[in-house]
Amino acid sequence: MGKLPDRRYIFSTGQIRSTYGGLTIAMMRRAKLFAENGNPVDITTIDWWLGYSELSEYWKSNGLMPEGVRIRNIHEDFSSFDSWPLESAIRNAEPSALIIPHGFRMHEHPADDGRKRYWYAPGENKLHAFTEYLRSDGSVYMRTLSNPGASEWGRPYRPVGIYDRDGVFRFGFPSHYHWWVFWAKKLISEDERPPFVIQDIEDEQFFSLWKSAGAASVQFVHLSHTKTNSRYGQLKDRWYSVLRRECPFRAVVIPTHWQAVEWRERFGDETGIFVVPHFNINWPERLPALAEREHRVLIVSRLVPEKRVDEAIRIFARAANECTDAVLHIHGDGPERSKLEALVGEIGISSQVVFHGHSPDGASEFSKARAALFTSKAEGFGLTILEAMANGAVPIAYNVRYGPSGMINSANGYLVNDLDVEEAGKSLVEVLVRDDLATRLSDSAVKSASSFTGENTLAAWREVVEASESWSSSSEWKMF
Repeated sequence: MGKLPDRRYIFSTGQIRSTYGGLTIAMMRRAKLFAENGNPVDITTIDWWLGYSELSEYWKSNGLMPEGVRIRNIHEDFSSFDSWPLESAIRNAEPSALIIPHGFRMHEHPADDGRKRYWYAPGENKLHAFTEYLRSDGSVYMRTLSNPGASEWGRPYRPVGIYDRDGVFRFGFPSHYHWWVFWAKKLISEDERPPFVIQDIEDEQFFSLWKSAGAASVQFVHLSHTKTNSRYGQLKDRWYSVLRRECPFRAVVIPTHWQAVEWRERFGDETGIFVVPHFNINWPERLPALAEREHRVLIVSRLVPEKRVDEAIRIFARAANECTDAVLHIHGDGPERSKLEALVGEIGISSQVVFHGHSPDGASEFSKARAALFTSKAEGFGLTILEAMANGAVPIAYNVRYGPSGMINSANGYLVNDLDVEEAGKSLVEVLVRDDLATRLSDSAVKSASSFTGENTLAAWREVVEASESWSSSSEWKMF
């Protein structure tokens, strides 16, 4: 594989956890791909959770953080800021709005694990006024105005104060946004190479962050940036308001062809639009024969409403009536689990359904399955579909925007109309009872998946970097 241009590669995202789904996995794989081809990556996050050191060890143990990939978190950096050169700091006075008045009362929520505490005005029973963020030793490293009932990133124009371990004020910022930009500039200054940022974060308030810090950036548009009730498929209306102004990023990168088609229908010219599919890394050393897979059906998914796992259970139930030795294995966890377990009991298929919970290596389970079910409301790409096909599990999916139709066809699986349980159930029965058909589809699925390689993805990213850097400013976009 050829190398990317020699740049300081930074991925910008909101937060990462070990239980997050395909969007996060795809980003981690991309970082691994870049790093293993000579282009180190810093993955930057801005949420207050101080568990990224431990999380880094988790990703390393799973092979997704090789040498050359680091996670940089703004809170972890500032909680240990004593090592930073203070002469580079913004040395303005502490915002008076952050001085806690006498008589305010302090409270800690157990769910915050000793990393936050809140200050309430006397007599106030509902909303707190200040939030303090704590180091592991209990000392305060940050104080800001509270944002009750909203995300940490909401109301970014709240002042921020940073304190050393002795409680002495050291840094002051008039807003969270000023704080983020200062941190971004600090990261950029650590390397002489020109920075190139790939933004995976969706909130509009971050779109201009890296441009304000002096870095070129491109925006990766995931499905989470879309919605279902738009005239133009699922592209969020907010993109119109962003792009009609001075665009803060050099290019838009989209993982599927059909999403790009709808983007162009909505926003116009092709300038700055690139399609870069995700790629598979879970290639089995040996594909088990059909007999070894038995009548095993697989779901690998977060158990959340948008994944509609209840639809997959109903599809399986339809097939189980004709194939009584079939077993559905569900790998994943989430708030819908108890509801789904109850549904299995109501339908009367408890003896044929196994809930495994979250599986760190759920993708490897596909090689044990004859078929895999995909019933999401929508898929930006559908990384698990690709993993299923690479492992020879025949995919049966609802034909929703955008990813399934880019991988599945009549030669390697089944695309059925959205919410058509009866048709999907019939398709599953065919795969379970017809060995010749299942073998043909399985072999074709593996062959189709083989085109989604890291080499092809890296070549596409090289084109993105080289082309986007030829545009000196966002004014050269020709979308309006």
